[in-house]
Amino acid sequence: MATDMATDARDVCAIIAAADPDGDLIWREVAGKPLLAWTVAAFEAAPSIARILLVIPARRVEQARALQIEQSWRKVSAILAGADRRRGAIASALRTLPADCDLVAIHDAGRPLVTPTLIAAGVALAQKTGVAIPAEPVKETIKRVREGVVVGAVPRERLARAQTPQFFTRARLQEAYQRRLPDLDPPDEAALLLKAGFPVSCYPGDAENLRVTSVEDLPVVEELLRRRSR
Repeated sequence: MATDMATDARDVCAIIAAADPDGDLIWREVAGKPLLAWTVAAFEAAPSIARILLVIPARRVEQARALQIEQSWRKVSAILAGADRRRGAIASALRTLPADCDLVAIHDAGRPLVTPTLIAAGVALAQKTGVAIPAEPVKETIKRVREGVVVGAVPRERLARAQTPQFFTRARLQEAYQRRLPDLDPPDEAALLLKAGFPVSCYPGDAENLRVTSVEDLPVVEELLRRRSR
């Protein structure tokens, strides 16, 4: 096993990040509390997570601190103002992590349906491989289109939808961020690791682990949350 592998779940920290376009959506109420509260609650309930850092648009930081008190979050150790680019926000959070955090989970704040089970699976695989992301197989037929005309198809068995949380040994993530890729603003950290030359392992995602991108998604999330509570 590589020397940068985490060996103790107590050394696992989570960075929950809200991109600026998500900054308002995560405050919409679903099933009785803000969407962000559901996201954090899953990590609070996960035995494999020791600490949580929140990265929030600057205008919402005080609101997040008030929510921390209201929800009695025990694991949230810092609430940080996000940078203009995702890469800058995550890099700042990495510098803030306690020294004993050897494995880092990075999760989109707009995915409130993540579960402790999904989190535990990612921790277990990343401790073996150094990098682990959840992925859901693509079920639809994907066509290649040029100027409004179908020109081919992409085999579904080669495609998967990446989700979060994504897990990385701190050493590998920091090395990837320190490499000379100044113009790269990755859609997620897995893309950054691939660009830096690191292999990325996958584990099964969850079809319910939806990312909320518009208000139209909220009724679906609310129904799924209520179904879980029955």
